[in-house]
Amino acid sequence: MQPELELVRDWGAEGWVEGERELLPGVSVVPTGGHSAGHQAIVVRAPGVAPLAFFGDLAMRPWSSNPRWVTSFDDFPLDSVLVKGALFAEAADEGWTVVLSHEASRPIGRLVRDRDRYRYEPE
Repeated sequence: MQPELELVRDWGAEGWVEGERELLPGVSVVPTGGHSAGHQAIVVRAPGVAPLAFFGDLAMRPWSSNPRWVTSFDDFPLDSVLVKGALFAEAADEGWTVVLSHEASRPIGRLVRDRDRYRYEPE
């Protein structure tokens, strides 16, 4: 048993949750689908600071900040495009700090609007 799974054990044997759910005060999971059926993002919110988001495999590298660019191994690529568009808009408009899941050199930054898409700017 992984310690992380203790957080969701009471939600059922599989640990599934429907929709957005706060796991701990200020720490929420947001369903994204796209990459895989159960894929989720994690958003951490605290008073007085911009949210911190870990989008998992929806935002792996700087190039993935364009919602229309998806990986060849996304199970549901059209879902990825839709979800990325909505989540990235919220992140850009509210100045969220974003952590890229597979970026080794500069994984922490922000998404900024760039015409009809977004650009990743590392911190």
